[in-house]
Amino acid sequence: MREFFLICLLVFNLIAFEVTPTRVYEKTLVIKKEINLLKEKLSLTKEKKYKDVSVDLKPRHVWQRSYMILMKINILRERLGFPKITVGSMEAVKRIDPILPFEQTLRILAEIDILKLRLGVDKKVSFEKIKSRKNPIDVFNSLAYISYQLDILNTKEITPSYVFSEVMRIYEDVDLILNKLNIEDITYPPKKEKSTPADSFDATFAVIKELQRLQKNAAIERIDFSVFKREDKILPSDVFNMVMMINAETQTIKAYLGIKDLTKPAKEFEDKTPADVHQLLHWIAKRLSIIKNLR
Repeated sequence: MREFFLICLLVFNLIAFEVTPTRVYEKTLVIKKEINLLKEKLSLTKEKKYKDVSVDLKPRHVWQRSYMILMKINILRERLGFPKITVGSMEAVKRIDPILPFEQTLRILAEIDILKLRLGVDKKVSFEKIKSRKNPIDVFNSLAYISYQLDILNTKEITPSYVFSEVMRIYEDVDLILNKLNIEDITYPPKKEKSTPADSFDATFAVIKELQRLQKNAAIERIDFSVFKREDKILPSDVFNMVMMINAETQTIKAYLGIKDLTKPAKEFEDKTPADVHQLLHWIAKRLSIIKNLR
């Protein structure tokens, strides 16, 4: 009888700890309130508007958006004169469980707690329980709004140098994929041309097209990213967002091939331009194009 009771208790605890997109979304509401406290402390009243997107994104895209937030918190630490930290990667898995984005929200809150401590912010925020069911896209949109507000806290947009550092991480992941498939890289970098963030933005979709070709070959679920295409002014932060989507899709290829190597931490680059970003993205697309199949 005692063993039966213990088993029931264990099962109950496991069920109680189940993390859903709704629970992750609740954590993003806490983060929003904490970000507002930081803006209040730094006398920043401006709000950067974000328009929600509607597309069937997965937890892997939510995880990448949370990574983007941690990167921007690092930029904030630098602006405030605090030492920067290394933002971690995660081993590629075939399916990301919502608990992994949930872990990321806890990391974000921990970093905000450190900032509050160093800035002398004593105010606490309340936790808001919601009854409606949320999906990964709801979490993604909520985190995207938070990411936009961090631009206000950082008093600047993401620069091409930051974007280039993230594209380099993808370049190195493609190294892993080519090595795993025993494919010799016969490509060379395309000519660097005068480019704008809009050109780099378009180049991200060229990379996604190649990744989706490989995903189709391996029967990996594909996402329609057309909702992210825009005709208005493109900023480096928009390119940064699509680079995060590329990173998420690249992880599916790594997981399929059983590559356990983590995506390397971002290196620092200076004085990079949209032309550098554009050139590297096109080179990545060329390198992926020489992979005929993953089987």
